[in-house]
Amino acid sequence: MPTRSSTIAVLCLCASLPACSWSRFDDIRNESPVVRITNPGAIPGFGARLASARLDAGSVLLVGGQPNSASSLAQYSIADDRPASSPVDVGFCGQACVSGASLTPLLSAAPSGSTPPCFLFGAGDRAGARGLLGRCQDRVDFVYPVPGADPAHPQDVSPAELVDQALAGDLSQPLIQQAASADQQPLVAAVSSVSRRAWFYPPASSAFQLLPSPDAVATDQGEDFGAAVAVLALAGGDHLVAVSAPRIDDPSRNGHVWFYRIERATNQVSSWGCLPGDRSGFGLYLSAGQLVGDASDELLVTSIDSIQIYDGSVLAAQPLSDQCDAPLASADPHVASLSCVDSAAVVGCNRSPLSFGRSTAIGDLDGDGVNELVVGMPELDVDGVHGAGAVLVYHVDADPTRSSIVETDRLASPSNGDALGSAVATVRVGDRDVVAAGAPGAATVFLFYCSSLGGAGRNSFRCP
Repeated sequence: MPTRSSTIAVLCLCASLPACSWSRFDDIRNESPVVRITNPGAIPGFGARLASARLDAGSVLLVGGQPNSASSLAQYSIADDRPASSPVDVGFCGQACVSGASLTPLLSAAPSGSTPPCFLFGAGDRAGARGLLGRCQDRVDFVYPVPGADPAHPQDVSPAELVDQALAGDLSQPLIQQAASADQQPLVAAVSSVSRRAWFYPPASSAFQLLPSPDAVATDQGEDFGAAVAVLALAGGDHLVAVSAPRIDDPSRNGHVWFYRIERATNQVSSWGCLPGDRSGFGLYLSAGQLVGDASDELLVTSIDSIQIYDGSVLAAQPLSDQCDAPLASADPHVASLSCVDSAAVVGCNRSPLSFGRSTAIGDLDGDGVNELVVGMPELDVDGVHGAGAVLVYHVDADPTRSSIVETDRLASPSNGDALGSAVATVRVGDRDVVAAGAPGAATVFLFYCSSLGGAGRNSFRCP
């Protein structure tokens, strides 16, 4: 491995199960394999949240800071291997706004009819309308109203009351979470574990529809229904909404995930059921996307120290059921199980099981037409540096024995507490996707332009 001067860190070429160890010398070498995007100013925790969306040419990357705050966000245009370091849009949140825990891209026009892509980024008030806040490419804001009080459960705090409390400065309770499908007619779903309610917005509509509440939610005060949400796009245009109840505070009870099929033609729930877990914490985090090459998305369910992957089309074919204490009635939807694995230079998986699966993204890093799963692990140690963080890249196969880690992205010159991987996204550049990883400890987002997987992943002047 060649050694450069002290101002230029070591550059490491990755093997097939390696740690891609690119360094922070893009400000010295214009052709660095890694490009850093630094805080444009006044965004605490810059890099703690990321989301991306494709354009006709290139992508946009939205970067946020600390969740549950009124901090600004910055949007960047990334069209090629020479991304601009200055944002094309800054602000988003402003007054009467609280940034949410996640940023959600919408690939088609929002109800405002504005230019896509659009992003949901928090909750608040716009011109007297309160709810989920969004903004589109043409800088037009919009609001998705949220449900008010539930007459059947007047003791529960409603989602609308949660927004009011947050705007008043009370952030003691979890805010609303939202997710959207990644197709051209995205369906948005939202949940509140405080209200124990879930609802969705049909494509191009701001009118919410409540999802059926399982009997367990009404009878069991320990049921943390609404802890996480994901939306799957299915073959044929239907959608599947997944809502978790991980029961993380009760080790004696297994978590589970409720799922709802929503028909494209009617925007009505046609069936629903429950995916039972095998431990407390099943459903701690949820996400979705295409990983094994079929026409429907897969559902990713985090179970404390592992990610379980399920076939969305098989889940959607389950018969209607409100039972959660028995195996599914039809075919087994399980595809693969993934876990964090230490390497010689990157360690600490057993110390941070709750962070595994919190930050995920899906993209085709080598341009071969098959997506990889990107998992951020901000608490890992790199070369003895505590909390430097790293990004793990997985190949997921329909044959579970062939699913494995294929790449590790890290910094060659990390600092304590960088927390690389606190948020991850994939950004389309040319004929492949590039990994974007937030490091809020360094107030920086890093773009990893070169992949050890080869193919289009090395089709750049930045790749040695």
